[in-house]
Amino acid sequence: MTDDGYTAKYAYDLAGNRLGRQVQVVRNSANPTSEILSTAYLEYDSGNRLRKEQSLEQAIFAAIPWDNDRIFACADGSGGFTYQSSDNAICLGQFKAFWAGLPSVWNRWLLAIVMILVPVVFLWPAMTQWLYKTCRLVPPVERVSLSLYHRSLCVLLAYIFLIGPETFQYLAYADVQYHQLSTQAWGHAGQVITYFYDANGSQTYKIYADVSTSGDPAAIVAANTSLKYDKSEYNLQNRLS
Repeated sequence: MTDDGYTAKYAYDLAGNRLGRQVQVVRNSANPTSEILSTAYLEYDSGNRLRKEQSLEQAIFAAIPWDNDRIFACADGSGGFTYQSSDNAICLGQFKAFWAGLPSVWNRWLLAIVMILVPVVFLWPAMTQWLYKTCRLVPPVERVSLSLYHRSLCVLLAYIFLIGPETFQYLAYADVQYHQLSTQAWGHAGQVITYFYDANGSQTYKIYADVSTSGDPAAIVAANTSLKYDKSEYNLQNRLS
């Protein structure tokens, strides 16, 4: 077992091609209970290049150190995920995970809001001045007369000091962690991924569906716009561009 709480086993054929992968996730080392995540590598071409793979199960896909233990990110079946403790006693959704200090979609939204408010706060004195003039309101009496620029700068600095650099750093770090947590790490149960290559053996298309490997990948994705796929392009030196 690795320090991350899982072991991985691989099977190969006589040519060295990988036939399968089994990842066993151990939830609780004191009372071991495990879940198996399996991936089958279904088809290779004459050049021993992988053409199709299939994810057989979907459950746990990440383990995160938390409170002297590990908490597991588990696929919820709808494309999202929840957090579960090693003994299944704790199950956290996105909102509870945010308050517990775990990567959550709320970190992403809060970081976006904080960043959007930076120019809004800076322009706030100009917007209030424009509002007073437009609505013909009587502005409050100012004890200290400052230029519009200096007022905007003071409000911006006050906002930055209120939020603090630690908050910016925490939200940015949590957003990166949340972005790295993806159910695509193991794929969805039953999902087949099909690969296509060019004449040089470089991968050109990765289509997240069970399609014919003998067809033209460009024509396949053009005929079915709902297909999810990754496309790679290469320069004359056969380097990914």
